[in-house]
Amino acid sequence: MPRKNEKGFTLLELVMVTVMLGILIPLTSTLILNTYNAYVEVSMINRMAASGDNSLRSVTKDITIMKKIKKADASNLYFTLIGVGERYYRFEDVNNTFQLCMDDCVDAHNNAVDASFGTLSKNLDISKSGFGYYLADKKTRDETLIDHTASGFQDALPDVPTAEGLLIGYIKVTLGFSWDDYEIPIHSIVRPALPS
Repeated sequence: MPRKNEKGFTLLELVMVTVMLGILIPLTSTLILNTYNAYVEVSMINRMAASGDNSLRSVTKDITIMKKIKKADASNLYFTLIGVGERYYRFEDVNNTFQLCMDDCVDAHNNAVDASFGTLSKNLDISKSGFGYYLADKKTRDETLIDHTASGFQDALPDVPTAEGLLIGYIKVTLGFSWDDYEIPIHSIVRPALPS
C-alpha cells in the first residue's frame, strides 16, 4: 500500500544531525571558554593597573606635601604632612599588599600598629616593589640612589626633606604587580615639597 504525505525524519537524517552536533558543540564551547578566560585575564590586569594608578596618586600627592620624614627604608615611608596629619605607607609581605595608615600609625614604642593600616593595592611581588631615595639635584639613576641599608641613614634624614644640605631629592615608588604569568611594574618619582 502506498504511503501518502508521510512527514518526518529518516534514521539516516537523525544520525547525520547528531554527528554534526557532536562536532560543532565542542568547537563552540571551546571558543566561548577561551573568550571568557581572555576576558577574566584582561579584567584582572585592568584592575591591577587601576589599583596601582590610584595607589601612586595617593602616595605622590602626600609626598608633595611632606613635612618631616620619621622612618624611611625600602618597605616603609612614614612622615608628617605640612599643616597637620601624618602618613605611613608600607609594603606588607605577608599578604603582598601596599598599605596606608593616616592616623595612630605607631604605638608608644614606635612600632607600626597593624590595625590602623588599610590596603591600597593587592597582588604585589614584594621583591619588585619598594621605595627608593635619590640625591638632590641629580638624575634618578642607580649611582644617585641612596643606600637606605647603610648605617646612619635614618639619622641622616633631614627634618625637612628639601632643606639646605638636602639628602633626599626624589623618592621613587615602585609597585610590582604579579598575577599568574603577568607582571606589571608601575613607577612614580616624586620630589618632596620645597620649604617655604
